[in-house]
Amino acid sequence: MKCRRGQVALYLVTVLVAIMVLVLMNAGAFLAVRAKNHAMNAGDAAALAAAHRQAELLNEIGRLNLRHAEADAVQDYERSREIVREQKRLALIGPIECLRAAQEAARANGAKDSESMTRILRKHVGTVLNRYKSTPELFPEPWEGA
Repeated sequence: MKCRRGQVALYLVTVLVAIMVLVLMNAGAFLAVRAKNHAMNAGDAAALAAAHRQAELLNEIGRLNLRHAEADAVQDYERSREIVREQKRLALIGPIECLRAAQEAARANGAKDSESMTRILRKHVGTVLNRYKSTPELFPEPWEGA
């Protein structure tokens, strides 16, 4: 009987270790699923915000189309040129506005800022700035140095 002494304790330790491994695996899986859900919610919110902003911009361009037709009908060509300028401005600034709205919505839903996305946006804004600097009437500065 002496050689069997302590076997229950060894079995109990083995079972407790197995239970702890299962508990830790379950906690890890829970954290992974929760992080995935947060990322999906932030992505969905970003997509909805961008789509909503794009719809607003397209509606504004549509209203400008009607005003443009009205100005052409009465042969007000100066007003027509102003409307075309505003349409061009909205068409160029629109995608950046949509991305900004998406970023704000994602941030509001717990997404962290992405350095790579920030670099992409800054590069695009720089491209727009450099490419259209020659046409200041399209992008008038709201204040000095803007």
